[in-house]
Amino acid sequence: MRKIRKRAGERKNHTKILQIVGYKNSGKTTLLQSLMTSTIDLSMQVATIKHHGHGGTPEPPPANTDSARFFEAGAVSSMVTGGGITLIQQRTPGEDERLNTLDRHIKWTTTHSQPDLILVEGFKSEAYPKIVLIRSLEDWISLQHLSSIMLVIAIEHDLTAEIAEHHRATSIQSSNFTIYNRDQHHDITSWFTRWLKGAAYESL
Repeated sequence: MRKIRKRAGERKNHTKILQIVGYKNSGKTTLLQSLMTSTIDLSMQVATIKHHGHGGTPEPPPANTDSARFFEAGAVSSMVTGGGITLIQQRTPGEDERLNTLDRHIKWTTTHSQPDLILVEGFKSEAYPKIVLIRSLEDWISLQHLSSIMLVIAIEHDLTAEIAEHHRATSIQSSNFTIYNRDQHHDITSWFTRWLKGAAYESL
């Protein structure tokens, strides 16, 4: 295992951001876990942010814990810390979704955790570099206009050819992204490693 040395003058606040987007059951969480493992294997620190896209609020911790009882009783935030681990529940002031933005979560994460990489599941309308997971040509037609697409991963080999052909036939301007099918594990890992080692927000 080789430890990556930071370039001269590179600071910890040069955290790289990579979004993983796609529709339900496209494999986002499985891919995120794989990329997390690859990052850790490179002796780099990784954080994750997930958009709860299933409606309602995220699942809270067990209700019998003190911190959960404090939060349920009306605390605007409740923190429990110990053994090098801190768990926080926090309400969005006034349920104002304008304050529940990805940039806000990234700022909080970089300030408190200082990771080398933040992997984001969801928030597909945001403009950070993206891996897009595709289950069908209809998925691609719907998602092809997202910004900053770096890598497209299709569910099967035949679909990669369909996506490439559709893109050539319909794209007004050239886009610099790579297409793999999800069984090309080595190629996906190699692409990710090159991207991660490159300059901040560097495209391939």
